[in-house]
Amino acid sequence: DGEDNDLDFLADYPDDPGCEGPDDDDETNPLPCVNGATLVCGQTVGACKAGLHLCAGGAWGPCDGYVGPSDEVCDAVDNDCDGEVDEGNPGGGATCVIGCSEGLYQCVEGALACVGSEPSAELCDDGVDNDCDGLVDEGCAPPCIEASSTAWQIHDGEGPICFGTSFTVHGEEGEYAFGAIPAADDAGWRVHESPDISFYATSTITGTVCPCMNGGDFTYFQTFFDIPPGFVVTNLTVTIDSVDDGVAVTVFNSAHPEGITDPGAYANYPGGSTADLRQYIAPGRNRIVLTHVDDCQYDRSIAGATIRLNEDNLQQCK
Repeated sequence: DGEDNDLDFLADYPDDPGCEGPDDDDETNPLPCVNGATLVCGQTVGACKAGLHLCAGGAWGPCDGYVGPSDEVCDAVDNDCDGEVDEGNPGGGATCVIGCSEGLYQCVEGALACVGSEPSAELCDDGVDNDCDGLVDEGCAPPCIEASSTAWQIHDGEGPICFGTSFTVHGEEGEYAFGAIPAADDAGWRVHESPDISFYATSTITGTVCPCMNGGDFTYFQTFFDIPPGFVVTNLTVTIDSVDDGVAVTVFNSAHPEGITDPGAYANYPGGSTADLRQYIAPGRNRIVLTHVDDCQYDRSIAGATIRLNEDNLQQCK
């Protein structure tokens, strides 16, 4: 085309159809430079712009105004001046999420767009709707949930008191009205040494002015069960083999903030009791308090007292 397309100060060689070899014609030699003459250099293709050599002082100057190629970017422009636009997916390839599925960024009409992949089999626990049915992780087994319990704590109460009235049965229900269950965070609580809250001591009623079953000394035991949402409580069984003189069982939780005492959980000397507290249990923290009353001289004790949630199976998996 008579122009210096490749900026070597030569025109049309070696691609000039009229040229048979290096010495075929004078086009293979540097073009004559006449002061003031110009020579088109470079090409106007895509983003590239041709410039001009100017002859001055008998020598061709640089290609003035020439704009050369650059790396291809996603902008609908032929940046590298090869006649193609946005070839090679410039800037694309990173993963992305569109709609329900994972896709890849692709250069589309001069801009990066997230192009989704075809639906695939649902993957569990990835939080993505892989099969594009509008559901996430459907058909997957939910993770296991687990309840927990704490060690038993003991509180010695306020010491022996006289009731001012006589009862006829050791550990009778009315005796517990004279005791006051300490707050869960009261400073008097301490960890109990025995996991089954076995308890034996000399009666503090001995030597007082309170007649038998006309006074008492209260000792308290507490433990906590944390029940996560969705955990199914099939049973929460309190068992007491024997007691001297009585035990009552109270449950505190969000459903019973003031506490509820199970009428079937009272144990009276010399026997014991077994009660299922399932109906009182609520999701969240459940505080179980055993109130022991010593209402007569000589000894005070609890033997074989246990509490079991779901037969000690605290984990549930569906």
